[in-house]
Amino acid sequence: MEGIPKEEYVKIKYQWYFPGVGDPYCTDESVNRTAYYGVNGVPNLVIDGTYYNDHPQGGFTTATFNAAKAVPATYKLSGTYVIVGQDVHVNIKYTPLEQGTNARLFVAIIESETEKNKMTNGETKFYNVMKKMLPNDQGTDISSTALNTEATTTLSFKFEGEYRLPPGSAGPYVSQRINHATEHSVESFDNLKVVAWVQGSDKAVYQAANLTKETTAIDHVSNTVQSVSIYPNPTQSDINIKFQMSEADMINASIVSLTGKVVKNQQVQLNKGTNVITFDTNELPSGAYNIIIFDSKNNSFAQRVSVVK
Repeated sequence: MEGIPKEEYVKIKYQWYFPGVGDPYCTDESVNRTAYYGVNGVPNLVIDGTYYNDHPQGGFTTATFNAAKAVPATYKLSGTYVIVGQDVHVNIKYTPLEQGTNARLFVAIIESETEKNKMTNGETKFYNVMKKMLPNDQGTDISSTALNTEATTTLSFKFEGEYRLPPGSAGPYVSQRINHATEHSVESFDNLKVVAWVQGSDKAVYQAANLTKETTAIDHVSNTVQSVSIYPNPTQSDINIKFQMSEADMINASIVSLTGKVVKNQQVQLNKGTNVITFDTNELPSGAYNIIIFDSKNNSFAQRVSVVK
């Protein structure tokens, strides 16, 4: 893909269980995705699901890329994500422009660069490595969305436990593939990104997008409040407000409607260090709200949040 601007494509790499003992970062989800495309050897490149499926050097050229790019997209697709610790929260908007074939929304958390999974074939760095599909490798059915109607999907995933490097992923090591319920294989959470695409049952990709990373932390709100993080945003149930306090202080936090009505409020004495308060938003109607925070000296902080049902 050298010479092609990165904003013109979405790239995801599924590690495989061949050759030898297999790539340590191969997971059940990556096996399912490569099987979906009928891959029987590596390296293998697939463009737009059906446009190209072969060895990267078997015929892929800039002309191939440009020809695939010239095919009109039949969906609008965009989104944002936020990473808080080991939690990833994703918000996606999509609009069907034409009737697809049983369209599904696929979302993947990828690590932009990894090194610890190098084996003996001479490769030392790997890029855009899939770490987790959201909610899984089957995607989300969006085929019932009306034409020219924007819809929203919110997804979240928590990478559990500690990092582990499996010894392999094939043969006797199949059982040692990463178990997302208890562990993860993320080398650096700072290198995580999220991509999304809409794909039909005919395997054609209707649209794809590199999602935009949003920051959650506002640094140095006041002398007592070092930083504030709000997540997930958008939310479907709870909103968490994480405070990093330089010293103990009384904090007043409110959720305020765009008409100025206070719909939720908490006044809490926070301790020095990390504190988290939670608002239950299940009973709030969908829409935009402002979270407004005051410390004891009336220093304030505000951030817009969205409730999506």
